Amino acid sequence: MTSADSRLPTLDVLRGFALFGILQVNIMLFASAYYGLSGSDDVPPWGVLVSLVFEFKFYLLFSFLFGYGVALQLASRQARGLAGPGAMPRRLIGLFVLGVAHGVLLYPGDILTTYAVLGALLLAAHAWPTRRRVGGAVVLTLASAALWLGIAALAWQFPDIGKDTAVFDEAEAALAAYRGTPMSVITQNVETLGEMAWVILLVQGPGAFAMFLLGTVAAARGLLASEDAWRAWLPRACRLGLAVGLPGAVFYAYTAHFLSASPWVSVGLAVAMVTAPCLTLGWSGLVLIALDRARGHAWALRLSALMTAAGRMSLTNYLAQSLACAFIFHAYGLALIDRVPLALAGGLGLLIYGAQMLASRWWLQRYRHGPVEWLLRAWTHGQLPPWRLPAKAQGD
Repeated sequence: MTSADSRLPTLDVLRGFALFGILQVNIMLFASAYYGLSGSDDVPPWGVLVSLVFEFKFYLLFSFLFGYGVALQLASRQARGLAGPGAMPRRLIGLFVLGVAHGVLLYPGDILTTYAVLGALLLAAHAWPTRRRVGGAVVLTLASAALWLGIAALAWQFPDIGKDTAVFDEAEAALAAYRGTPMSVITQNVETLGEMAWVILLVQGPGAFAMFLLGTVAAARGLLASEDAWRAWLPRACRLGLAVGLPGAVFYAYTAHFLSASPWVSVGLAVAMVTAPCLTLGWSGLVLIALDRARGHAWALRLSALMTAAGRMSLTNYLAQSLACAFIFHAYGLALIDRVPLALAGGLGLLIYGAQMLASRWWLQRYRHGPVEWLLRAWTHGQLPPWRLPAKAQGD
């Protein structure tokens, strides 16, 4: 979200890292119509690993970075003596339109529309005092956890309420649609979007907005403004995040896969709501610290540069991931949904991400912005921004 001439390398590395984690979750949903369904007797080991390591962590990291980026843009406007959000509302409208197209054509689990709507709320909340923003994030997180604990209590008290015996029939219908034709894929995506609205309202939305708020606080304090800034606090915070987040992730993964037909699954969600932000901090800290300590090695410099390039084109890469997965698993191409083991799907995700890092580096050696970033900039500012880099810069 930061402008090209004021980017912070640390943010782009973390965006690149978040892309990998988000892909590992999303590709599971592309690969299987039955992934995550309550009551399944089949517990795939790779699915358990994805729940443990990736689920509920990386969209929170993207959300934190989104809030951080918005805060930097608004602070830049204030430093230039400009009032108001400027072109930010127009940018959010463009993001919403991209999200709708993404959700209908490729992936109904789209997060861009949520970011666009919550981003409008963030513009209002950005002026809150720091204590109110931190307090709002804590209240949202605890309220979401309390809601799921309440749902678990109701399920124990009234065990027949909410039982959906048709869930596997619906999955079979979705499987047929995704193996059918491009039009049946689009129709199924539109139907699924309505169901995803509840997921966003009860799960993703509150967590994402909480991380938006924390991102603005971190930006105001310059916590990621330089390597020296995060070296002062990140190692200790990373250890604390792992100590709290890992047990919570283990509990969530166990309930999600081994107790999915019981109210314990809602308890696991409640625990994830509270502990996943801690593990997000832990994973992010591990990556930054590891790359920093290995900076004398050529492989670390290359990996950091590749992740930075992927992060600079995070919007393009996020949409391209869905495009690749839709081609592999849906009727747009190979229609391999539920024909590929989940572990192999995870390996395909690794290959897709590796290709994206290399392609992003190649692209940014020649162009100023990723293609979708360029398109969004053009819409936001009402004019076509510069496209290619000067010949001299391409050769550097």
